[in-house]
Amino acid sequence: MTQPRLYPLSQTQRLNMWSRSFTVHKQVNNIATSALVGAPLDLVALRAAAVEAVSRNDSFGVRLTKRGRQQRQYFGERRALVLETVDFEGRSEAEMDAFFHKVARKPLPIWESPLAKVYIVRAPDGACGLFTCISHFVMDSWAINLFYRDVFGLYFAHVDGEPLPDPVLPFEDQLKKEAEYEASPRHDRDREFWRGELASYDGRLPAYAHVNGTRMRDSWRKLIRKPDHPFGRGVIFRTTARHEVIGVDRADLDAMKAFCEEHRIPLPSLFLLGLRTHLSRVSGNVDDVSIAITIARRGTLVEKRSTGDRATGLHLRTIIGKDQTFLDALRIVGYKQNSMLGHADIDFLEIMAMETEAYGIKAYEAYAPIVFTFQMIPMEVGNGLAVRTEWYCSGTSQMMLYVMVMGGGADDSLRICYEYYDYQIDVATLHQCHAFTLDVIRAGIRNPDVTMAELLELPLRTG
Repeated sequence: MTQPRLYPLSQTQRLNMWSRSFTVHKQVNNIATSALVGAPLDLVALRAAAVEAVSRNDSFGVRLTKRGRQQRQYFGERRALVLETVDFEGRSEAEMDAFFHKVARKPLPIWESPLAKVYIVRAPDGACGLFTCISHFVMDSWAINLFYRDVFGLYFAHVDGEPLPDPVLPFEDQLKKEAEYEASPRHDRDREFWRGELASYDGRLPAYAHVNGTRMRDSWRKLIRKPDHPFGRGVIFRTTARHEVIGVDRADLDAMKAFCEEHRIPLPSLFLLGLRTHLSRVSGNVDDVSIAITIARRGTLVEKRSTGDRATGLHLRTIIGKDQTFLDALRIVGYKQNSMLGHADIDFLEIMAMETEAYGIKAYEAYAPIVFTFQMIPMEVGNGLAVRTEWYCSGTSQMMLYVMVMGGGADDSLRICYEYYDYQIDVATLHQCHAFTLDVIRAGIRNPDVTMAELLELPLRTG
C-alpha cells in the first residue's frame, strides 16, 4: 500500500497549534457557522449535495499526525466527522441556537481524524441550509464560504438542471507552494522587509493599548515588579469567551461607502482608524498604537478559489501625531496595511521571533492585544435567494478581543462581532468602544480635516 505524502504544518496551522498549546480549552480552533436561505429546500437533495461537495474538497481529507516529535499532515479519505440532517420545524429558535452552541463548544479530535462536522438544517421559520463546525486547521472563513457556495451550487444544479459549479481548488497545491516558499528568495526578501519595519522605529518600543485602558498593562507591571515595563501579558491559559454582536446603521454604512468612494479609501481603513483612536483615547491618548490584523492571503484568483486555511495575523503599528487630520491618518493606516500585505506569507511566529530580538518582548507578552478583521465575504447562492449567516461562539477564543466587521445579514446589513474574554472585558466596555469607533468615523466623514487631537476629545459613551 502506498504511504500518503507527509507535509509540514503550514504557517497558519503552526500558529493555530501554538494557540491550542496555551489554553486549557481545546475547542479554541473550532469555527462554527451557519448559512441559511429563506426558502423551503429538499433536505434529502441538500444532504446529497453536501456529500458531493465534501467528496470534491480535499480539506475534508486532511489528517494531522505525529511522526516522533514532529507534527505532520497528509491527505486521506474525504469525509466529515458528522454529516447528518437536523430539522427544527415546530421547535424554537432558542432550541436551535442551543444545539449549535453545544456543537461549537465540543472539541474536535485533532489527530488522525476528520476535522469537520456538517449538518443539514431546517430552521423553525422554514429557512434551510447548513450548519458546520470546522477546525481552523483545515479551513478559514473564506474556505468555509467556498464550501457553502459549492453545496448550494450543486443543489440547484441537480434540482433545477443548472450547470454544475466549478469545484474548489485543492488545499494540497497551496501546501506545496508554501513549502517551496520557505526556501525561496521571496522568503528572504520578506524577512528583510520585516527586519526593516521593526528597525524603522529607531529603538522606540511600542505602547500597549487595550480596550480596558491602562489597567491591563498596569496589572502586568505590578505582577512582574517593573513599573515602567511597556508590554502586557500575552499568554493566558483561561480563554473562556463570549460574543457580543452590534449592528451598524444603514445610514452610517451608506455614508461610509460614499466617503470611501470619494477619497479612494478602503472601507476597512475607516474601522481600523476608529478602533485605533478608541484604544489611544482610553490608554492616555498615546500616539503609538498597535493592532493585530487578520490577513486572508487570498490575493490571486487561484488563492481565492482554493480551499484550506490561509489566514494569518500581522501587527499593524502606527504612530500618528495629534496634529494630523482624519484623512492623513486614514492614509497612514492604509499605506502601512498595504505595505504589509505584500509580505504576509512569512510565518507570523518568525515575525514574533524578530520582535523578541528588536523589542526585547518575551514570548508570553504582547503589545498588540486587540485583533481586527474585515470579513465582508460575498455569499451568493443564486436563484434570487438571500443568505443569512451566523457565527457561533465556541466558548473560548485565541484572542483577548477579536473585532470582526461582518456582512451576512439577510438585508445586506453590517454587523460588528466582538469575541472577548468574558472574565476580563465587560459588555459595557465593548459598547463604549463600538460607539466611540463610530463617532470617530462620523466626525471624520463630516470633516476630513478634523485633527486627531479633536477626535480624541470626543466623549466616551455606551450607546
